[in-house]
Amino acid sequence: MSENVPNAAISSRQVELAISRLKCLSTLPCVASLYIPKLTKPQFQPSVISDIIESDPALAVRVLSLLSSRGMSMFDRRFSIANAVDKLPANEIRDALLSLEVTGIQDNSELVPDRKGLLKHNLAVACYAKAIADCSSPQMDTQLAYFAGLLHDIGKSALIETMPRSFLRIAEQAKKEKTNCRAVELKHMGLDHTLIGKRLAEKWQLPDLITLSIWLHHSMTDTILRDMPEARIAAVIQLADYLARQSGIGNSGSFDFLEPSEAWMIEFGIDSEQLKLIHQSLVKIAPSGCAELLYLLPQYLA
Repeated sequence: MSENVPNAAISSRQVELAISRLKCLSTLPCVASLYIPKLTKPQFQPSVISDIIESDPALAVRVLSLLSSRGMSMFDRRFSIANAVDKLPANEIRDALLSLEVTGIQDNSELVPDRKGLLKHNLAVACYAKAIADCSSPQMDTQLAYFAGLLHDIGKSALIETMPRSFLRIAEQAKKEKTNCRAVELKHMGLDHTLIGKRLAEKWQLPDLITLSIWLHHSMTDTILRDMPEARIAAVIQLADYLARQSGIGNSGSFDFLEPSEAWMIEFGIDSEQLKLIHQSLVKIAPSGCAELLYLLPQYLA
């Protein structure tokens, strides 16, 4: 994003061009150090890295996209990443994951956003979404909710991949103005991470409901639900995002003050006491280290 661009429309075209060239998301060194040694073992079984796949948006996108291309659906009551990947040839999973780039950028650089912070935020949203889905009435698909939460901000990840310094300026402005980064994105680019994420989800053939949640998780879902019941998953992600940000786990890049909507409580049949218990439980178990989060958070509500 050039600061000399005179209007948002031109900037929007530049962003869309950069995003269209993105083949996949990259992963962090702390994640790669966990799965690459297992991939290179002679008797590699894909299920042994299922917990790592479930912990990283880049890996999850790559695997879900591969499963979709093979006609495998995650909307099976018995679906799990471990079972699904073991149905494919091990060399396909190995090749798919080895094709991912590992970023060499250090997160303490003043020139790039906090990628570990965003990873931790995504993991927290995933776990909160799974908990909400599990105790909602009627109960929702917890696997769907988990992956929708994990992948809800792939648009932000894409912006970081393609224009890290510009995204850092957006996040800094959002922090200074105590606002949502989406508002700053729209102001400077004419589009935001939800639309970018939607387009990438469609390109990578992610499940339709996950794509919907990526697109609508910052929208007025309590209004949308009247005409689009399937947007319920986006409302789950909104509530999970609120809880994750209140927990202080990670860094979403947004700094506006949020309050849970009463409409959410009614929609999910969850009272404030249940939300409080979910919130307290996750905050207690969440460690500060990135590698520890990769194992503990996804298994929090297994």
